Amino acid sequence: MPIVTKLTTIDGCKQEALTGRGPVPHPIGDLVSQIGSHPLLDDPSVRARIGIWESTPGQWRRQQSAAELCVIVSGQCSFAPDDEAAIELSAGDVAYFPQDTQGLWVISETVRKLYVLL
Repeated sequence: MPIVTKLTTIDGCKQEALTGRGPVPHPIGDLVSQIGSHPLLDDPSVRARIGIWESTPGQWRRQQSAAELCVIVSGQCSFAPDDEAAIELSAGDVAYFPQDTQGLWVISETVRKLYVLL
């Protein structure tokens, strides 16, 4: 693999077909989010996982334990870290979640994001 690899474009993130669609494992409330993803980098020698992820409206507790950097490509949501105020996120926003960040996702409009798990 070359040192620098172009993985996708923002338009590519918006249009990429997703796999693994299904309900979030532990929804909160009657509206159950459907999630899907598409890996962009699947190389065991790299210590990061990179891909595209999408969720329909609903809410649940964050299950990911890895640190994450993400760019919201479309949609609107909020994330409330445990014992902190909610953070509103929408298209164009960049967010960082330190390792083991726990809290509540509330998806108000289908969200698609580009993520890097570290």
